[in-house]
Amino acid sequence: MNFCIDIGNTRAKLGIFKEDKLLEVKILQDISFETILEEIKRHYPQKIILTSVTVDLEDYQVELSKHTEVILFTNQTKLPFQNCYATPKTLGSDRLAGILGAYFLFPFQNCLVMDAGTCLTYDFIDAQNNYWGGGIAPGLQMRFKSLSHFTVKLPLIEDLPSIDKVKLIGNTTESSIWSGVIFGMLAEMEGMIQKYHDKHTPLQVLLSGGDALFFESMINPKIFVSPNLNLIGLNTLI
Repeated sequence: MNFCIDIGNTRAKLGIFKEDKLLEVKILQDISFETILEEIKRHYPQKIILTSVTVDLEDYQVELSKHTEVILFTNQTKLPFQNCYATPKTLGSDRLAGILGAYFLFPFQNCLVMDAGTCLTYDFIDAQNNYWGGGIAPGLQMRFKSLSHFTVKLPLIEDLPSIDKVKLIGNTTESSIWSGVIFGMLAEMEGMIQKYHDKHTPLQVLLSGGDALFFESMINPKIFVSPNLNLIGLNTLI
């Protein structure tokens, strides 16, 4: 049994693996040592791999190493592919973890990884195992919040509607915001897929992140959806 822990901008996810099989995913609202230790005592993992874009992990490594072997995954970690990013020290480890997942699931293929989380990120690795980078855009909740923050009267939309309630032509302020934000982000993703496809064919597209399942039935063309792709990528290094 191994633990993979990904601490992101909005939440932390704990993946419990047995070899290559993901047995369970837990959302950790509290990322204190005590919370993680409780999980260690429940499952007794042989190894833990940690990554974060928000907190310093060295203290976690010191404390958790008293109980099991701990690996830190950063943008300095040795990778099984060539990192061609011009500024690797500024590259988020979460983006690299997603590429690791794509590399594991679809080796020696052109892969575009889209992560729909706090930010919407695009990352590309070619069939020769060269990672080149991609793009960063606002995520779904960030788009909703920006409309409320930068206007006087537009409300803050906090809960996603069911997909059947999202209409192209909104007839209320709320449904108009749903339409603009959701269909706007959908059109962006589909447009980016086409741009990558025009330059890199054949292309395998993967969608991950907290909002991946929301867009799964909406996005065209159909793509490989894996909300826990980052955890799968981290597990390949254990």
